[in-house]
Amino acid sequence: MNAGIRRAGLAGLVAGGLLAGCYTLPVQEDGGWIEYSPPPPVAAGAPRPQRNLQVFDWAWTAVQTYYYDARFHGVDWSAAKTRYRPAAEAAPDDRGLYAVINAMLGELKDGHTRARSPREVAERKERRWIGLGLEVAPLRSEQDAVAVTSVWPHGPAARAGVRRGWILQTCNGRGAKAFFASERLEEGQRVACAFLDRKDRPRSLELETRSVYLPPAREVERLDRSTVYLRFDEFKYEDTRWLYRQLVVQNLSRSMILDLRYNTGGDIFCLELIAGLFVPDGRMLGSAVKPGVAPRAITSRRPRHTPYYEGPVVVLVSGSTSSAAEILTHALRGNCHAVVIGQRTVGHVLNAYQGDLPDGGEISFSIRDFLTPDGRHLEGSGLEPDIPVSYHINDLRAGRDPGIDTALALLRLSRAQPGP
Repeated sequence: MNAGIRRAGLAGLVAGGLLAGCYTLPVQEDGGWIEYSPPPPVAAGAPRPQRNLQVFDWAWTAVQTYYYDARFHGVDWSAAKTRYRPAAEAAPDDRGLYAVINAMLGELKDGHTRARSPREVAERKERRWIGLGLEVAPLRSEQDAVAVTSVWPHGPAARAGVRRGWILQTCNGRGAKAFFASERLEEGQRVACAFLDRKDRPRSLELETRSVYLPPAREVERLDRSTVYLRFDEFKYEDTRWLYRQLVVQNLSRSMILDLRYNTGGDIFCLELIAGLFVPDGRMLGSAVKPGVAPRAITSRRPRHTPYYEGPVVVLVSGSTSSAAEILTHALRGNCHAVVIGQRTVGHVLNAYQGDLPDGGEISFSIRDFLTPDGRHLEGSGLEPDIPVSYHINDLRAGRDPGIDTALALLRLSRAQPGP
């Protein structure tokens, strides 16, 4: 079994820069979306307060103009501008400015609505993040500690000898969970880390942050003669093409385990195309809705000469599965009788748009709600698995993956049962 695949199904986050996805939509007025004009860039040499206010005001106005909920989830949006604008004007740098903007956007309690600084935008495009070079996940047994679920090759943690299955207790004297949730690391920053190794021995290490490249996560492995494992973490065109190829190369005729535990969503058309690999063409996946605007149907799409899979599917989900990945899971369960294994998903399925800000940053904001074909709201509730599976630090340390093990056992049992 490939060690990269046999990761425990824990809700992973990138240490030093949380990875969040969204369900993005195009700008097309005739399709009922929005008409978002690029903002005028900040003037070269503009004083910091003037620059700050231009960015802040544009972010506030974008939400005021396009947000899907005219009541702003109960937030007095005009009052929010009044409260946060002085702090935005006084921010000494981009880090301070975007902290203020995101504090204001955070009042909406909407996982899709947030702003990214120019540095964050560049990092996302280059797939480089400044951090410690490891992925961590919360431990249910400990309030502040996190488990190390993955160590990036050649990163600071790898060079210091950190291994999967270690427990990170504190960073710079703070609980590790709170540290990663709130701290924005700068390159070259030193972080004093208190670990427990795989034998629960204390290990104190000082790690220096650096920019680390994170390649796209796409994994495939044939687990036995009849079952293939597939994992992809985003809904982008590259992922769609990759999945097309796998359906052809793997000659999938029996059963599939589709791992969406780390998938945080992506492009709407990629969702429709990927759904079309499993669901008949034109099948309703749901609707993007907004009061006073005609709903937009989201349907499976299957271009001619593309593969189509009709075998048994087991979908793995977790507390990190969100957005388009949740919609695909719901569609596979309803149309393909897929069995869902794991933990309740996030419940972030609002349709979002990403737009530029005047300084080269970006803002994402929700422009429509999502309804399932039977009229259900998934936002805030997520999807419950058919078979709940819990994970323990000992699974991670031993290289076990209870999610994959449960899926394999289920598929083998179904094959052993005589047909009708």
